[in-house]
Amino acid sequence: MKKTFLTILSGLVASVIFLATAQAFEADINGNVDLKVTSAYIWRGVVVNDEPCVQPAVIFSSDTWAFTVNGSWDLTKVEDSAGDTRVDTTLDYGWTSGKHMLRPGVVAYIYQDESGSRSKDTFEVFTEYALDIPALPSLTVYYDFGEIGAFYTTLSISHDFNIIKDKFPVELRASVGAAEEKYNNAIFSFPADEEKGIEAFQPDKSSLVDLTLGGSVTIPVSKDDNAQLVPGIKYMTLLDSEIKNGVKDAGEKASEIAYSLTYSFYF
Repeated sequence: MKKTFLTILSGLVASVIFLATAQAFEADINGNVDLKVTSAYIWRGVVVNDEPCVQPAVIFSSDTWAFTVNGSWDLTKVEDSAGDTRVDTTLDYGWTSGKHMLRPGVVAYIYQDESGSRSKDTFEVFTEYALDIPALPSLTVYYDFGEIGAFYTTLSISHDFNIIKDKFPVELRASVGAAEEKYNNAIFSFPADEEKGIEAFQPDKSSLVDLTLGGSVTIPVSKDDNAQLVPGIKYMTLLDSEIKNGVKDAGEKASEIAYSLTYSFYF
């Protein structure tokens, strides 16, 4: 738990620095707290946990800068829980020129420091480019410069509409992830297990990795619209047949549906 405390402390310190910097530039600061409960934890083609999790987040943002601290904790006792429990901190900067939007940033992934954990702390830089046209296509390139040293890329589209005029906005989204061989090796390699009859597996190529489809609806729960409930659904499936077979042979899931409910409060 020592690392979790230090992570939260460093996040608070970074928040203070962010707020002080924004104040120096006379920027308006917005904040919101999200409390999300999800039936499964899906991330970049991996079913990290197929049991319920709670995923809180705190976000400070201005017109251009944003600082986010979010985490994921298991709600049930699962094997290697420490490896699935983490706190992420993200700092990004965005600007817009006409229909073009660019958002570079940096992410730190901090895991529990319990013995036997298979997950190690690591860091990424990323750049997202989006085009403000129907379907809002976006391309995001991530580079892990910590434990992995490789690229992961997503291509996404989304569509928004209201169930009732100006009320109950719905967001539909789809994304495809791709990774180079070194990234696939780090995420989807499995050791042999003679007792379970599992052969060792290691991806040997770059490939399309995963397809993710999702949707959510925003429901206001306060008169001044500073609090919302957001029910959502997400479906993920692996696209590469070799990776899919390797994941299944190792006894892991190659696809999953996750249901979620998020309470958001803005201040």
